Amino acid sequence: MFSTYSKEVLVLIVESRIGRTVVDPKVVEYMASKVSATSGDARKCLSLVAKAIELCRQKGPTSFLESIVLGPVVKMPHAMMAIRESNIQITDVIDALPSYQKYTLVVGVHLSREFKKPKPIQFGELKNRALAAFGFLPNLDCVITLEDFRGIMEKLVDAGLLKVDGFDYLTPMGVLLTREVHFELQLEDVESVLEQTVLQEPFYKGMLHRLNALPL
Repeated sequence: MFSTYSKEVLVLIVESRIGRTVVDPKVVEYMASKVSATSGDARKCLSLVAKAIELCRQKGPTSFLESIVLGPVVKMPHAMMAIRESNIQITDVIDALPSYQKYTLVVGVHLSREFKKPKPIQFGELKNRALAAFGFLPNLDCVITLEDFRGIMEKLVDAGLLKVDGFDYLTPMGVLLTREVHFELQLEDVESVLEQTVLQEPFYKGMLHRLNALPL
């Protein structure tokens, strides 16, 4: 397991590596806030900042020489482009998921929006909601067992989309049901990708309507 960090600590980590000359401090703070809200992974924050620097560099090598006189040259537009490109990667990951993993991701986003902080999503609650939504699907002949759902969650964890506290492939299901589930990526980013891809299909739109009909 890698350490997770707050926004303030992520800012210090990034600035200890690159200083404050090239990248606007507001950009560092913005990207640190994005990462701290999800995984808190310093590697992801550094990677995102590096992407913004590379996008700025593509404008021309003189940009960084100008920073000596004009101040930081990596600005918020570079940060937004870096985030958009990372969203393209998220789209590829989600598109490659099997159907039931996509269904479960939709349910997870729905619960995250409906549940009010500080109430977290629990594995068992996500399981119940997902299985209920699956049960409303037309012509669904198969039955998804608890172990099947563990496999669905394992796929989402391996894809870097979800994190389950203390997740282990050998954890008894009775224990796993009480564990908290978190999005590894910014919820808004995952939701945006789902809206542009999965939720554009009538099948998934119908599923979302069924989810809204379920009581919290």
